[in-house]
Amino acid sequence: MIGPYCVVGADVVLGENCELLSHVVLGGPTKIGDNNRVFPFTTLGLEPQDLKFKGEKTRLEIGDNNIIRESVTIHRGTPGESSRPRNTSRSQRSCALPGRKISDE
Repeated sequence: MIGPYCVVGADVVLGENCELLSHVVLGGPTKIGDNNRVFPFTTLGLEPQDLKFKGEKTRLEIGDNNIIRESVTIHRGTPGESSRPRNTSRSQRSCALPGRKISDE
């Protein structure tokens, strides 16, 4: 269910039985698993706020069975300089996230 005033951008994959209550913004590339509940004024998958970000291809992946509460912000990843790829921000499954900013900085 997609509630009022939600914006689902291009290159967003939304799993089955997800609920976007209202005023949720989804940018891409973002993949959201099944059975997620997203509360108002949440922003997922927009460009990283990291100053090192130069427009590289990055993405956000959120697993199944999460509750993402009001005003949570989860940005896409930022490429890192180490051998560990950091271009993807990931939330596993069965998480409850209160109002916070989450980024890969």
